Amino acid sequence: LSILDDQGNAVSYTTTIEEWFGSGIVVPNHGFLLNNELSDFTAEVGHPNSPAAGKRPRSNMSPTLLFEGKSLVGVVGCAGGGRIPIAIVEFLENYYIHKMPARQAIALARFHHDGEKLVVGKTFPKSTVAKLTEAGYTLDTEEVGAVLQAIIKRAPGAKWEAANDPRVDGLSFAY
Repeated sequence: LSILDDQGNAVSYTTTIEEWFGSGIVVPNHGFLLNNELSDFTAEVGHPNSPAAGKRPRSNMSPTLLFEGKSLVGVVGCAGGGRIPIAIVEFLENYYIHKMPARQAIALARFHHDGEKLVVGKTFPKSTVAKLTEAGYTLDTEEVGAVLQAIIKRAPGAKWEAANDPRVDGLSFAY
């Protein structure tokens, strides 16, 4: 969740319970879901990210508040596991460096390197895909899953923009 109220209070809230509803088990009389984060461990025995008593799995979260000096200029959050960091960077680059409107910056095709291959969104420009293939990258084309929300402005005093990821059907938010 990325929230900003009319008094300037902001919340970027990210939680990791895995997939949409974690284990799908609600704790009786307490109203919260149990996670199923074992999928974030590596199955390989002896790997630094292997499950063991007292260990926590590798996990990515990104509740982000952006400031210019003491002025809040952005509230950004993202879900998507290991794809979170690059999705946040891609959005901020598109918004601040390439000066795209927030909705356009969020909607662009994304890429992600999964350790073996470069995964590019289905709407990635064909000419870019061809150049990456020519350069020797192993490519997989699929929608790069990372769901982003942002309430952002370019500088203190500028107009706020709000955007949610168009890749998620059925979610809509008040602007």
